[in-house]
Amino acid sequence: MAKEAIDLNIIIRTPRPEDIEAVVAISREGYPERSEDPKHWQDPDPRRYFVAEEDGEVVGYGCLRPDLPRQPEVPQYRLHLGVRPDRRGRSIGGRLYDHLYEALVSLRAENVWTRVRHTEFDTLAFLERRGFMDRQRQIYLTLEVAASVPQASPPQGIVITTLKDELAAHPDCYRAIHDLQNLCFADIPTANPTPLPSFDDFQKSMQDPALLFDGYFLAKAGERFVGLSYLAREGGGAPTTLSQRLTGTHPDFRRRGIAMALKACTLRYAREHGCRRIITRTNALNTGMLAVNRAMGFAHWYTDIQLHRPIGH
Repeated sequence: MAKEAIDLNIIIRTPRPEDIEAVVAISREGYPERSEDPKHWQDPDPRRYFVAEEDGEVVGYGCLRPDLPRQPEVPQYRLHLGVRPDRRGRSIGGRLYDHLYEALVSLRAENVWTRVRHTEFDTLAFLERRGFMDRQRQIYLTLEVAASVPQASPPQGIVITTLKDELAAHPDCYRAIHDLQNLCFADIPTANPTPLPSFDDFQKSMQDPALLFDGYFLAKAGERFVGLSYLAREGGGAPTTLSQRLTGTHPDFRRRGIAMALKACTLRYAREHGCRRIITRTNALNTGMLAVNRAMGFAHWYTDIQLHRPIGH
């Protein structure tokens, strides 16, 4: 790979604890809703984390985080890269990328993935020049919660309950919910499939303080769980914005309106709890769920392009 001209005022180095605040601030410039987590920078692996410094200030960052492909033996990483807006166009991103690429080779990585918004034309061009290819797209949608919400009742024989109520009546219900969740995950189209969560992983995920157990809706046919749709707080604290995470239906019960009925429950929950906005995302290939979301009033927010590059040794 050809090296770009070097600005001697820019130093690429491994990060120090005092860099965390600047790194988080730079990441928020590009994706304020999913900025860098400070905990990742408290004890960073010097082989995989770098910052760009100019005149004593951190003006860019780059890091690699292990990814989890369906084949765990394949070394694969996620690339995160950011440069302060007032320092762009000076090859800082290119120099950070060169350090990250050398790290990928030394780590014997076989693949690297990254993502960028569809409106970031310069970043897309930057990545494409370095061999990245558009592999899949996630559609982010948003809904402003109105005084009234679309009505959708479950079909005959289906009852909708909440995780809070199910745990009170059946403390051992996690196993069945985990099984349903994995059936739903397995059918989500993706160019980069990940292993289905083990039951232990599922139990750990249920300890997430952002989850709302009274906003975790489950559809039942008799005693069998056949659908789910759940909400989580976005950003912590008293939520004015909620994140709608997985919505799915058991393969044997699809195309009966269950997903619509579950979605309607989450909208009513948001309205009743004073929330103003719900965000969600759907793979661009998942046309069925896109149709459900749009029918419930969700509108396009932005598209996340996920790019991939194989690494040669």
